[in-house]
Amino acid sequence: MAFFLDKKGNYMESIGEVLATNWSGSQKTAQLVRQQILERFGPEAAEQYKPESNTMTYREALKRGYKVIKGQRSLKSITFVEKEESNGATIRIPRTVHLFFVPLQCEKVN
Repeated sequence: MAFFLDKKGNYMESIGEVLATNWSGSQKTAQLVRQQILERFGPEAAEQYKPESNTMTYREALKRGYKVIKGQRSLKSITFVEKEESNGATIRIPRTVHLFFVPLQCEKVN
């Protein structure tokens, strides 16, 4: 079983085995978020990153019993929303998604 240190230095079970997120499977956006984690938290954190399990939006984190640690800034990702035009054509509109890296930016609510 994998373990990691949270922001307070406590050993925790791997979040990746416990949670699932709304990640849609884009490798390009996963790499974008991984790069931000690498820059902010270092290579060990970037290795722990699993887009399908340990990054989530503020609302996702709240629903799963986590709160974002005060002062944490979100990681930026992008998704595309499809919209049908009046002429029947479908267009893709880019939307920024604000994510938090659960192991280091969130804590479990008691």
